[in-house]
Amino acid sequence: MKSLHVKYNAESGAIEKIGDASPEVWEEVCDRFDNDVSRIREVTDQKGYNTLYVCYDEKNRPEYYLVEVDKTLNKLRRKTFRKKLGMG
Repeated sequence: MKSLHVKYNAESGAIEKIGDASPEVWEEVCDRFDNDVSRIREVTDQKGYNTLYVCYDEKNRPEYYLVEVDKTLNKLRRKTFRKKLGMG
């Protein structure tokens, strides 16, 4: 799955691309934020992306990512769940 770092205004719901942001592998983004990610909402007006997520860094600051969610997300969720249980 691919992801794109964006700016998000919760009050207006506006999503704005960060000028130099390039697509990243979503699993790598999750690993970088130690899987501290949450789904915010679905989006329909962002070409190639269908869900907005927030990731929190070590100082609990939010970073927003548009994600192209597909069937591989369930595999990633299971892998993360098992890893946190010490099974993976």
